[in-house]
Amino acid sequence: MSEVIVDTPAPSQEHKPPTFEFEEQKATQGFEEWFRAKVGPDKQILISYRGETDIGAKEIQKLIDMLSAQKAALED
Repeated sequence: MSEVIVDTPAPSQEHKPPTFEFEEQKATQGFEEWFRAKVGPDKQILISYRGETDIGAKEIQKLIDMLSAQKAALED
């Protein structure tokens, strides 16, 4: 072996999910509160939705996939 390559990972940056101004979204025409859940002592999730039809199983699966990817990223 005449050549060695050392690959070091980039420094980890603390991941912070985007923040949303829920009151601002409610004021935006077309947004509707779809789901709200308490997920911790001082933590609440609010999902706002905008669309011409109801959310179906396909959209829920996409949301689950996105949340699963987010969870995996935070666990690394």
